[in-house]
Amino acid sequence: MRVLFTQDELATLLGSDVPTDTYNLVHGLIEGQIEELVGPLGAHTSTVVLPVENGDTVRLPWRAVSAVSAVTVDGVAVDFIWDQPVPRLRLSRCTSGPVTVTATYGTSWISAATRAVALAAAARAIANPQGVRSESIDDYSVTYADGAEPGRAGVHLTQAEVDALTDSTAYVTG
Repeated sequence: MRVLFTQDELATLLGSDVPTDTYNLVHGLIEGQIEELVGPLGAHTSTVVLPVENGDTVRLPWRAVSAVSAVTVDGVAVDFIWDQPVPRLRLSRCTSGPVTVTATYGTSWISAATRAVALAAAARAIANPQGVRSESIDDYSVTYADGAEPGRAGVHLTQAEVDALTDSTAYVTG
């Protein structure tokens, strides 16, 4: 687990202690949502077998690719062109068979913008897990905050947070 925010940072923002199990749950859920949007937090290297499109194009299955170290067809190295940061390779020769690609993807650091979004979402999830904006007693009425509706409250990112994370200035590979 990459540390998007510490338990102490979350407790300071909330003004109260946060139990370790609550911190771990909320951090893990937010980390998963952020990784779905921007790719893995932390650098990873994998080797995968991928199909070839149009005889010479290979689409890489990862976001935030930082290096492609090997491309082979039937165990033989193939030259390729990679237009960074697009996760696509153009092979130097056409082939109909699958290719084996070894690449590094993810990031070795987490931007301040990403950390801020994660911390804000965690604080919101703990302080107001139902997403209630207002509540009345007589003739009971509940109003939910923007983006928080029954079944959507709890640990989630707002549209503004999603936009901040997917903005190219919020997440840069390194």
